[in-house]
Amino acid sequence: MPGNLASALGDAIMGGGAHHEEKKKEGMPKILQLSPRERERLEAVERKLSKIGFNCKVRILYVGKKPHFSKAKAVNSIVGAIKQINTDDMNAIIPDMKKTAVTAHYVMTDMRKNWRKERLVSWYKSRSIWSGTPEYVLNIEELATIWHFPILSRTPSLKKTQFKKSEPPAEILGR
Repeated sequence: MPGNLASALGDAIMGGGAHHEEKKKEGMPKILQLSPRERERLEAVERKLSKIGFNCKVRILYVGKKPHFSKAKAVNSIVGAIKQINTDDMNAIIPDMKKTAVTAHYVMTDMRKNWRKERLVSWYKSRSIWSGTPEYVLNIEELATIWHFPILSRTPSLKKTQFKKSEPPAEILGR
């Protein structure tokens, strides 16, 4: 009794109305208390968990001869392609430049850059699970999106096939 009296007095002095609203909210289902964006995130998590997941590691290696090598073009294209499937508030594939960048700004820069390039190529060849960025879980839908990227590719060497519409042969139709 004295504890309840002290609690009621403290609520009256400090503004106990918020405490009373919390008790009302506790009776409501928690799903109804979520904002629309939070509900959407929760549904996305449920969708992801409903599909088979695989431990994955995405590696992209750009190699070229000196006259044709353009690091800026390659990086911009790869990052631009990946940004198409990323979201700001949910999962995203983000390159870890601390472990994958090939830069050096002081003492023996060329030697250190070459060593880092060789290390990245060896990680790529061996498909090392332990080296580079940590692996993460992708479900079958996300893997399919990466393998069958939603980009219209333009290949100048391929030409459209010419065709004409016609009816099937009479033997097939049973005439």
